[in-house]
Amino acid sequence: MKVLFLDIDGVMKDDHTLHYETEHFDEYLKKSFLLEDKFITLAEICKKYDLKVVVSSAWKCNDSYSNHPIPIENVEEKFGGLKELRKLLDKYGIELYGYTPDVPNPGEQWCQNMCKEYDITAFLIEHPEVTDYVIVDDLFENDLYTLKNHLLQTKYNEDGKGNGGLLPHHIEDIKDYIQPREEVIPEKMEDNPLYKQIKYSEFGFQDCGSFGLMKTFDDVTIHISLSFDYKTVFYHWYDDFEYKRGKLNNYEEFIEVMRFINVVETPEDVKKLERKC
Repeated sequence: MKVLFLDIDGVMKDDHTLHYETEHFDEYLKKSFLLEDKFITLAEICKKYDLKVVVSSAWKCNDSYSNHPIPIENVEEKFGGLKELRKLLDKYGIELYGYTPDVPNPGEQWCQNMCKEYDITAFLIEHPEVTDYVIVDDLFENDLYTLKNHLLQTKYNEDGKGNGGLLPHHIEDIKDYIQPREEVIPEKMEDNPLYKQIKYSEFGFQDCGSFGLMKTFDDVTIHISLSFDYKTVFYHWYDDFEYKRGKLNNYEEFIEVMRFINVVETPEDVKKLERKC
């Protein structure tokens, strides 16, 4: 079975609707102003490539853009936009196979984009019947690092005039991104020596289980995570103004990140905070 992981904002809506919703937010919570021409295009894609839709948008777990999670099984009843989504999918004969699970977030103000990689992978693990998949989203490749070969990236404003999202040319473009799933064979997280070294360093990271490590330093929060084969270590840090993500190849690169966010300042700090494992 082949599935299409569907984002909403920036895919089924464009820059014109974004500006309208910003000005009429109360109305947006009742009706999301999804664009029917996007559903016509989506229907052609699903028919042409025999795809079923799985919603991966943050819509699935929020009643607005605030931090008020809703159980997945109740989400259509709570958020008017999802009712409209379901109605339009049915109208154009697009099969909704389900929603990605909501992987728990250890922080109160976590970046939802980063969690999509975890949500999609968790869905794939739970659904071995999925053989091929594509992700349609306006995220950058770096936001879906381990799944980037499956990402068809759309843009809110593709032509500079406010027109964007899913467009007719994507009907052909998407075929390059519908690819077989990668088989993931989990190991123990601490089998990765770099992850283990960071975990037991004197920085005092909080162990968040399968979600990785996290620590807040003043105004900056940094998260250390692993790819789902546990072979690659990633860092993500954010404050009130900025969000950055990258791959770590060794402990020295980790120290450079900590130096960049002003946690480490001198060579003496480095020596003090290292603990060999």
